[in-house]
Amino acid sequence: KIMDYVKKSSNRSVVHFSDEVIERLSVQEYSNISQSVYDEALHNCVDKLKGYNREIVRLRYVSSMKIKEIAKKFNISSNVATKQMSRIHHALKKCIVRTLHAWDMSNG
Repeated sequence: KIMDYVKKSSNRSVVHFSDEVIERLSVQEYSNISQSVYDEALHNCVDKLKGYNREIVRLRYVSSMKIKEIAKKFNISSNVATKQMSRIHHALKKCIVRTLHAWDMSNG
C-alpha cells in the first residue's frame, strides 16, 4: 500500500529520501520516534556512505535524477544502477537501525 501511494503521489512534488521513508515505516521497533530524530539518523548514515554511493544518493534525491540518467553519468547499465540503489537503501536501513539503537542505549 505504501509503494502504491508513493507511486501515485510521485507526480505531485519532489520528496527527498522517499525510499528511505518507506524503509523507516518497515522498522517497527522504532515506529514511535520523532521525524526529526529519524532524519538526524538518516543524514548521519548518508554522511557515512563512501563517495560513489553518497554521490548516487545526492544525484537521485537532491538533484532528482532518474536512474537512467545516473546510469548514463557513471557509464553503467540501468540494471546495475537500480541494484546499487537497492544496496544503498539496505545499507542505510541497517545503519539507521544501528544508530537509533545506539542512541536509545546511550539515553536509557
